[in-house]
Amino acid sequence: MAYHSIKRDIHHIYKKCTVGNNIEKNNLKNGTGGKRLCKTCADIKAGIRNR
Repeated sequence: MAYHSIKRDIHHIYKKCTVGNNIEKNNLKNGTGGKRLCKTCADIKAGIRNR
């Protein structure tokens, strides 16, 4: 499931994403928010990083 921070211009799709893991709960929202995919999640999706 996609999620994003109200304070950033990116969204995440993996719970293992080190960037997405640092979102404070009060800033966390479900969905993409119309934002681009984060680089770390894109790398995981491409197989460059471990899932």
